[in-house]
Amino acid sequence: MGGTSILWMPLWLSHDRNILPAHALWLERWRGVPWEMQDAELLRHAALFMGHALLRPKKIISRPVRRFFKWGIAIAILVFLGMPVTSGVMAPAKVVPDHPNYIFAPMDGILKELLVKPGQWVDENAPLFRYDARVLDKRLEEAYRNVASAKAKFVKLEGAAHRDPEARAELSVQKLEVERAEADVKFYAQQQSRAEVHTAKPGVIVLDDPDALIGAALQTGQTVLSVADPSKTKLHLMVAAADVGLLKKDAEVSVRMDSEPLESFAAKITRIGFDIRISENQVPSVMAEAVWTNQAPKAQPGQKGSAKIFGPMTVMGMQLFRKPFIVFRTFIGL
Repeated sequence: MGGTSILWMPLWLSHDRNILPAHALWLERWRGVPWEMQDAELLRHAALFMGHALLRPKKIISRPVRRFFKWGIAIAILVFLGMPVTSGVMAPAKVVPDHPNYIFAPMDGILKELLVKPGQWVDENAPLFRYDARVLDKRLEEAYRNVASAKAKFVKLEGAAHRDPEARAELSVQKLEVERAEADVKFYAQQQSRAEVHTAKPGVIVLDDPDALIGAALQTGQTVLSVADPSKTKLHLMVAAADVGLLKKDAEVSVRMDSEPLESFAAKITRIGFDIRISENQVPSVMAEAVWTNQAPKAQPGQKGSAKIFGPMTVMGMQLFRKPFIVFRTFIGL
């Protein structure tokens, strides 16, 4: 009957023999039929393809399953984009004093000395700054000399009025001159008392650039600084002009301070501005004010954070693609 001829064929993955095969073929020929050289050569070429086929098997997915899978993904995306959500916009937030005590310049003059620092606590009637009073002192001295001169002339005319009709006629005019000189003294003395400005309420000094004030020329009514109660604060929100249409008065706001990014605080919109101004991020924006809904956090005036302002209900697709659509519409000119 004859024996069995066996051919062991490694399934190489490359012609590089340093890469060992992961599989091999065990081939048999019965009844004494031997393996010829051309048979082995043909199988050697086919072994390379067989090795790769066995190394990376592919799961064959039927066409109906693939179609069902694609439709399932499409439906899931449509359901996700159609989900009702609350619209919202993000805006940078800054803590500012609520109803601070503004300090105005009581008169024209040069600010000589600033007696407080930003963030410093001051008590009631504490001095805040001083004017350069040298001009006032000189004018007050001159006013005192004018009073003395006017009174001396008045006394002289009063003595001569009994025998000199001309002196008697000038007496009433000189009396008015004395009163005018005394009014000048009173005015300059009052101005001199204003040379040192005090606060009427206790609080914390709110001032951006103290160095710019020293030596500055102040005008009557100019805001110099403010004194605020640190426990009474509110928020200034710089909302991008493109998002102003979503703002409503009394809208809810969720605020996260940069110092406490993991904690959110509730607030609500109380006022929406009209003027367009450039924010610190160089974005045309409208300023909105918000007050804390619950107890105000321990945030000092000047602290910054981010705020999410909630608007009306919309769908997820509009919330996600509203701004990209605005950019695209602007680009194509619609």
